[in-house]
Amino acid sequence: MISVRTDLALEASEMCEKSQEGSSIPGVKIETKELENCIVTKVEVIDRQGAEIMNKDIGKYITLESNLMKFDDDESREEMISYLKEELVDIFGQDKNKKTLVIGLGNRNITSDALGPKSVSKTLVTRHLFKNYNKDYDDDFTEVSSFKPRSYGCYWNRN
Repeated sequence: MISVRTDLALEASEMCEKSQEGSSIPGVKIETKELENCIVTKVEVIDRQGAEIMNKDIGKYITLESNLMKFDDDESREEMISYLKEELVDIFGQDKNKKTLVIGLGNRNITSDALGPKSVSKTLVTRHLFKNYNKDYDDDFTEVSSFKPRSYGCYWNRN
């Protein structure tokens, strides 16, 4: 069995499939859909066997791939937001009572790794509003929390 070490479930699934000569991965369901400007890949680790093979926890992992990410304009940004929203609604449904924790993994000081921390800093956190006003439900908002762990993954030469 291959030892998989990657953050992306999509990369892990590709590595596992390659090591199994293209056959499907037991305990893992992979679905890809091509949209107008985006490829959405859903990797679902269904059971412990799949989790062990993929070195990922049981759960749903979504990867959005698009050339729109390299453009810094409102239209491209809105299109990517709509793709992401569609996938999040698919996972969470329309249940307004669900709580969400957004975790911004990455190192904000390294450009290629800064997306997680940047995303969290632009997230509308509402948990404190629910707690302060003693609310369990709101028609317009869901309860959102965020966490940005520090990342110290850097290299230096001691010579």
